[in-house]
Formats: sequence, C-alpha cells, structure tokens
Amino acid sequence: MISSSPSSNGVSVEGATHKQVVDLIRAGEKELVLAVLSVPAQEADGLEGGDDLQPNYDYSDKQAVPISIPTYKHVEQHSERFVVSAASPPSCSGRQKKREENPKRSLLWPVQVYNVYMSGRQLCSKRYREFAILHQNLKREFSNFNFPKFPGKWPFSLSEQQLDARRRGLEEYLERVCSVRVIGESDIIQEFLSESDENYNGVTDIELRIALPDKTTISVRVRKNSTTDQVYQALVMKVGMDSIMASYFALFEVINHSFVRKLAPNEFPHKLYVQNYTSAVPGTCLALRKWLFSLQEEELLRDNPLALHYCFHQVGRTGSPRHVSPDLPLTHGKERDFLLIHRASAFVQALEDVKKGFIKTEDKSYQLQKLAEQRKMATYLSLLRTCEGYNEVMFPHCSCDSRRKGHVVTAISIHHFKLHACTEDGTLEVRAENPCYCCQGNPALPFPREQNQVIAFDWGEMKRWDTDEEGMAFCFEYVRGEKKPRWVKIFTPYRSNGSFLCSSQFNYMHECFERVFCELKWRKQ
Repeated sequence: MISSSPSSNGVSVEGATHKQVVDLIRAGEKELVLAVLSVPAQEADGLEGGDDLQPNYDYSDKQAVPISIPTYKHVEQHSERFVVSAASPPSCSGRQKKREENPKRSLLWPVQVYNVYMSGRQLCSKRYREFAILHQNLKREFSNFNFPKFPGKWPFSLSEQQLDARRRGLEEYLERVCSVRVIGESDIIQEFLSESDENYNGVTDIELRIALPDKTTISVRVRKNSTTDQVYQALVMKVGMDSIMASYFALFEVINHSFVRKLAPNEFPHKLYVQNYTSAVPGTCLALRKWLFSLQEEELLRDNPLALHYCFHQVGRTGSPRHVSPDLPLTHGKERDFLLIHRASAFVQALEDVKKGFIKTEDKSYQLQKLAEQRKMATYLSLLRTCEGYNEVMFPHCSCDSRRKGHVVTAISIHHFKLHACTEDGTLEVRAENPCYCCQGNPALPFPREQNQVIAFDWGEMKRWDTDEEGMAFCFEYVRGEKKPRWVKIFTPYRSNGSFLCSSQFNYMHECFERVFCELKWRKQ
C-alpha cells in the first residue's frame, strides 16, 4: 500500500499504471509508506516482467529474403577544412592574412560504399561504418540471439581483393540476420535499408527501374529521397516526352496483376522498393501508364506533333519489335516512326487490358483479334473505344456504409461513377438481395434480375467529395431528382496477397474524381 498523504489514507496500487504510481508518490510530499508483499517463486514466474526485461523473441520463424550486395564502389566524400583565426607573431602577419582570405578548402575523401539489392532492385548504398552501427544496434535489441560473424575492421587501406572479401562477408551477414523474420522485419533493419544518415556524393543516388506500357523496362537515376514528381520528370527526360504528352501519362505502383495505383505527387517511389520485395511486374513495382479518361483527348493525342519526342525502346509483343534509340537526334524522316511508336504504346496497353478482362469486347472480340494480328493499331483502338470498360479505372472490392451486407466494386470513367454490388469475397451479385440504401425505393434505378447489380451515378449528380484519412475512406455526396443530398462512404483499405495493406487507395479514388472533373472542363473549353 502507498500512503498518499501524512494522514495515512492508503491507496491500493494493484493494477495501477506507472504514471499513477508516480503521481501518488509525488502527492505524498515528504512521507512515503510502501508495503511489499512476498509471493511464492512459482507465482512470481507467472507475473508480467518489467519494461527493462528482454522481450521473448521467436527466432525459429525463418523467411527467404532475396537480399544481396553484388557490388561496391569508390566515391569521394566532400568535406571542408576550416582555418581558425588566432594571434600570430608579426613575422607571420602576411601569411595569416592570406589564410583568412581563403578560410575554407574543399577536400575529397575517398570512401567505399556497398550497394544493397533486394530482388534485383537497389535499395541503398552503405559504408562499412554504417554496417557496424547496424550490427551493434541489433545486438542491443536482440541480445540473446546468436549473431553470425561480422567482418572485422582493418586499420589500413584495403586492396580490391580484401574489399571484395568484405563485401561477401557483409552480404552473408545480411542474408542470415534478415532470414530471421523478427529481425528482418524489425524497425532497425527497415530503417537501415530505407534511410541514410550520410551526406556524401554518390551514395544517395540510386537507379529505379520502371516498366513501360510495352512491358520493357527503363532505368532512371535519381536521388533516393526523390518524390514521385521528381522521378517522373527524370523518366520524361529519359524517354523523350514533351510537356503535353507527359500530362497524359503518370507513374503507377503495381499492386497485383489486376490493380495498379497512381502514385501521389509527394510519395517516395524508392520506399516502395523496400516495402514491395516482390511484385507483379518482374524487376519493378513501378510502371508508366496512361492517365486519361477522355476519349476525345486520346483521339487528338495520337496525331499531336508534340508526341514526336515520346518514344520507347521497344514496342509490341507480337510481330517484329521496333527499336528506337532516344540518344539519336530527331530528323524529319523519323516523324512517322515516332507517331507509330506512340500509337503502339497505347495499342500494347490496350491489348493487356483486354487480356485481363478490364475491357469487355463481347461481340467485337473476333474483329478485334484480327485487327490485333494485322497490327492495325489505329483501327483497333478506334473500335476498342466503343467497348465497355475502356479508359475505366476499377477498384478492388471493399465495404460501403450504404450496404448492410456485402461489398461494392467501384468503377470510374468519363461517363459515370459506378458501384457494382458483390459479396464480401468479391463475387459480383446478380440479384438485388442486398440493395444499397442509396438506391432503395428509387424507381429510376431498377436492377434487372438477369444482370449484375450496378448503380451508375452521372457526374452531374455529384456535389461534393472528400477523403477520411482517419477512417481510410472515400466519401461523396450526391443529389438525385428532388431527393435530399446523401453522403456515401467507401472504406477502401484491402489486403493484397494476404500481407500488404494498401492504405492510400482512397486517395487514388479522390484523385480520379478530380481528374475526371478536370477533363470534363476541357470539353467545355
């Protein structure tokens, strides 16, 4: 018992928090009465330990982590030598004055950094000293783990053979510690792979591989902390797009084979490399894709002369590939080729969308197949634009506050915003067993029993829309006829491959809304 005042009014602290106990001690002023109860050893073993005790980690849970250090490189670290002014004898006054005129000198200090890769993607470049700090931090956190041997420090300059031996030793060390799940997924390892406290030239420059619409990849060299906008500008420069063309494409993250998410302007694409050790696209989880809903704008795009600078290294998945080097200067004779290349990029992306079922070709399937075999790209795209699902973004199924049971699949196009009723496992419903509250009693929205349940909202019915960051939801308000405005909330988080939680899907949905209304304004202009 603890007496919180001189009058000995005891207060039990059984089950109290640390803060509550401290407050009682402070309230007792100069007097503290503490009663200590003894318990049997068996009961003491079952009591919860204090915060200072070593956590009981499970080191038996192993995982396969494709981490490697394939290369190292020599870089030069910039430093400055400062000249401190001090009293000097008269005979040195001239020399002192000369030194003060040039108080600093830039020095180049050679260092070696080791390039860390995960699944073929470069994560970071680290000095030996940073590996040593990592080793010490891990030993403090996981003190009862039997760590593998860490390559020792050498006081003299290392030969190339010794540097390569150190590289192999560091690689083996990382492989073994990261294979233990509790260590590999710890904050210490994640921060080591994603952040760098060094600020010397070359170390924070990394290469990002980005998938192009034709399924080839291209590498861009950027700073590790580059935002989406900065990475995209580097990509635009690399492939040769002009500003008009660049406004119709964007950088996306491949979540899985059926869904891609546009990156927000202020995201850090390199961090996705750390979070996505495996992805649907071999070698990269970043992709360049068309960011356009308007069919009219796309029609104008293919003949835009500014598209001359938009080229990909290789286009097409069938027939003979065409290769164009972006390093060659443009000539008048290449104008038609570059237009064909741009058209082919949209053509290949359309082929993929049809293959994955995003576009419903129905009775046009045979005709489209023949056009694809003949590689009549312009005719193929013109016919495909008449099919349902073209230039439409469909999101994975998620819960909605307007349904008692089941989920919805949302789809956004330039024509409307649709909600497809489905079960909690994503199976589309055919009969209106669990209709949405937002359409109950509305005769204007009948659900044919032979068709999937789909509620389509015209864009003119949308009044307001916003995101709920705390609830990870997208919200919109609509008005139909003479009815009162109604808010609908769509809870967008979902799990991909059972492990990765996409918490920014609702932001992408909001950005799609903004883009559609922007393109609708283009029509009026």
